[in-house]
Amino acid sequence: MGKWILILLTATSLFATGSVQAQPMPLPDEPYPGEPNPSPNPPPPVKPPPRQEIPYSLGGGDTGRFRTRTFDFFPRFDLNRIVRIRLVGTRNNIEIKEVLIQYADYSGERQEFRLPGELKSGGIRETVLDGRAVYRIQIKAANSHFWKKPGGFRVDVIAVR
Repeated sequence: MGKWILILLTATSLFATGSVQAQPMPLPDEPYPGEPNPSPNPPPPVKPPPRQEIPYSLGGGDTGRFRTRTFDFFPRFDLNRIVRIRLVGTRNNIEIKEVLIQYADYSGERQEFRLPGELKSGGIRETVLDGRAVYRIQIKAANSHFWKKPGGFRVDVIAVR
């Protein structure tokens, strides 16, 4: 029993003199000078800038009297992300045979199936695209009737910036 009292007194004296080292307590973190303090009302999320739609015309074409003609239209390089194509009949009725869209990334040509058909004078045929950069729009057109005078059309597009 005396042995245990001696061990207890030795342990007590060691703690009292500080020869046994205690674990250090971590200090509280101070906020860094550039670190914002959390506020009760967080700032609203940042919205992307609105998409700016710019309409412009690529030009027009006149059909011949006897055969199908092919027209190539090239969008402006700074406004080639096209989201809408509109064909407008300017005079007499014509038949749009085929519309091919070649993208600027050379991923091939896409045939547009909504635009072909009869385009009357003053009429409009329109389609919506996905907004990728377009290199060329190729249109094949002819008169709707063999004995009629040549017709004309105009290609209008809406591009985004």
